[in-house]
Formats: sequence, C-alpha cells, structure tokens
Amino acid sequence: MADLNEDALATDADRAPKFVRKLFEMVSNPNLDEHICWTLHGDAIQIVRPSSFARDVLPLYFKHSNLRSFIRQLNMYGFRRRGKGSRVIEFYHRRFQRGNLKDIANISRNHMSPELGASGDVDPTVVSGLQQSQQKLGGIVEELTFRLTHVEQTMNAKLIPLANAVERLSFAMSRIDPMAAAAAGQHGGAMGAYGGWGPNALPAGCAMAGCSGM
Repeated sequence: MADLNEDALATDADRAPKFVRKLFEMVSNPNLDEHICWTLHGDAIQIVRPSSFARDVLPLYFKHSNLRSFIRQLNMYGFRRRGKGSRVIEFYHRRFQRGNLKDIANISRNHMSPELGASGDVDPTVVSGLQQSQQKLGGIVEELTFRLTHVEQTMNAKLIPLANAVERLSFAMSRIDPMAAAAAGQHGGAMGAYGGWGPNALPAGCAMAGCSGM
C-alpha cells in the first residue's frame, strides 16, 4: 500500500507544471537551506540570501541567474509575497506546502495581476490599496494638467504683447530707412553745391571777393 501511495504522489507531482516541480525539488533540498528553504511551519518558502541564491542556485535548476525573472514566475503561478521589507524574501501559496506533493498538481499558471494571486484567492486589502493608489494618481494627473494649462495661458499672455511690440518696431524701422536715405541725398547735394567742406575749402563767393585776405 505504501508503494501505491508513493506512486500516486509521484503521478500527481508529474502532472504539476515543470516550474512548480523544480521549485518543490529545490526548496526541499537540505543542502540549499542557506539559500532557500521552507519556513518553520512549512507553509511558505524563504529566499534567505537573494544574491547568492540567484548566482549559485538558480542556474542549477532554471539555467539563468535572474532573480527578478524567477519572482515573476512565482507571481504567474499565484505565489504571494509575505513580510515585505525584510531581507529574507518569503512567498506563499496555499497549495504549495512542505511534504504535500499531491496539491502541487493543482497549481497552474494564471494571467492575473501578480499581487492578486491565483484565481479565487484575492486579498481585499490589496484591491483596496490599488484603488486608493489609482485615485491618488488621478488627482495628481488632474493637478498637473491644470498647472500646465495655467503656464500655457501665462506664456501666451506675455508673448502676444511682445510679438505686437516687435511688429510695431519692424514697421517703424521700415519707415525710417527711406527717410534716412532721402535725408542723406539732400545733405550730399548741398555739400556738392558749395564745393565740399574740406579743411582748406572756402565758400566760392568768399574766394572771389578776396576773403583770403581776412
């Protein structure tokens, strides 16, 4: 009978997803307890030394050393993290317990949010926290949108008068250029009539009247 029970357990374990089977084998290996092990009551797993676990243990079972990828896989199979903030990373699944090979066959991959766990195992406090965070983010977005609109309106209020001033200045300069050219022409004509105003030049009438003797 014992052999039959062991065979039945082996069959159940074989039906479990490959990731779950490897995880069970890994956490049940006493030689790896300094890296990963069961909790005292055997109802959860503990990653005791995350850095050495990723570097030395993960490649033995999953052919990679990416701890974040491993945690994503845990989330996909409904494992939930417990005791956040601790250096020891702890994950729980109600069907994943020490010595219970039969239940791991009922663990399946899901597509829910990692924090919500497996189907039918939703934590109301997590849902409430997500809803509150969503409301806060909505308020922040609304406030930023209002501020951006105010900045745009302020900039427009300042730029429009500046643009009008530039336009008026350009118009005034366009009027000054022809007037300056005309004035320069008149001044040049007057100088030509008197023979120029060089340092030794005298008015023509003065030269004819003998002004040089003055």
